[in-house]
Amino acid sequence: MIKENLKQVLSIIEEAKKDSPYHQDVTLVAVSKTHPAEDIQEAYDAGIRDFGENKVQELMSKIDVLPQDIPARGGISADEPRRLPAPQGQQGDIPER
Repeated sequence: MIKENLKQVLSIIEEAKKDSPYHQDVTLVAVSKTHPAEDIQEAYDAGIRDFGENKVQELMSKIDVLPQDIPARGGISADEPRRLPAPQGQQGDIPER
């Protein structure tokens, strides 16, 4: 189902780009928050490479089972950065893998 939905969304994006006076590139960011790793993997297999996640606990439960080339995007809730493993000794938004 994700693959079919993705085709429809990409088609809508392409049509909107044609009608836009700006002719800019568009990055589709799939919201992975509240979705299991299996759904994220299905979206990845369908071609999505950008995912948005803002809950540290959810991110940490998924990060080891998903492909390592997924660039996670999104802000972390204000009370959660302290729970992130700091990449290279620094506090960060979303940890490097």
